[in-house]
Amino acid sequence: MAPDAEPWVPEVDSGRLTATRFADIGHVTETGSTNTDLMALAGQGNSGPRVLVTDHQTRGRGRQDRGWHDEPGDSLLVSVLVSVGPAGIGCVPLATGLAVVDAVGALLESTAAAPPLAVGLKWPNDVLVPMLGERKLAGILAETTMAGDARSLAGTDPDGPIPVVIGVGLNLRWSRPPTGDLARVAVTLGELLESLGRSEPEASLRDTVLVYYLSALDRQLTALDRPGGPAVLLDRYRDRCLTLGRQVSFATIEATVRGTAVDLGPGGELLVETADGGVVTMTAGDVHHVTDPG
Repeated sequence: MAPDAEPWVPEVDSGRLTATRFADIGHVTETGSTNTDLMALAGQGNSGPRVLVTDHQTRGRGRQDRGWHDEPGDSLLVSVLVSVGPAGIGCVPLATGLAVVDAVGALLESTAAAPPLAVGLKWPNDVLVPMLGERKLAGILAETTMAGDARSLAGTDPDGPIPVVIGVGLNLRWSRPPTGDLARVAVTLGELLESLGRSEPEASLRDTVLVYYLSALDRQLTALDRPGGPAVLLDRYRDRCLTLGRQVSFATIEATVRGTAVDLGPGGELLVETADGGVVTMTAGDVHHVTDPG
């Protein structure tokens, strides 16, 4: 963990975490990347659980090493280090997405105006707000080791649980109005609350969402490790996935492929039917929605 991390207790509902694996939270004011910090810890043979929250990342990153921009205090930036059974490792990003959806749902549960699907999931790991133009509320980055081989970690049983670091960046508010592509594709939790006639004290918003998220993630990971857990999780994910049934495009080494997202595979893969009737299995990568919802 970052060398200057200090124990931290959220001010709101922290008692909800007492019985979970995420009761102990480390906090740093600033770091390069919470995922990088916990990946270094995993590389030393630590399999967690650990939680690291920061107010600001100077080298935040998303999938495929894309940068993640944040202004200090504008986002919930949290990474966890946990161990997951081999059968469920491919579903970790999907389980995390469901946990974020559950966390936002818990925040909105007293809002009568909230639609049944106030937030939804774009495969594999983006959280979108359908009622606000499917703009992105949160992103997820799940990693094993820097070399990409979870089983090479020191002391790791090749047949046992796999250490994995899961990072979440969730937009809370804009301290400065966004410009360019960010203004077009991103949305904050504050904007969602405002659209539903709700407001949340700024001082407590991050703490509240963090506690809801960690509680939900603990439930999802516990269920994932049970016999048949991945199948149960995938059924729930299908209900919240905005990608299924949509025309999508994605790039392979050879070409850009277009087709219809028809289902999920047993390990969380996206199954895309192309115009020639073939089915392509996507295990990772960027999938773009190319039709409007509805």
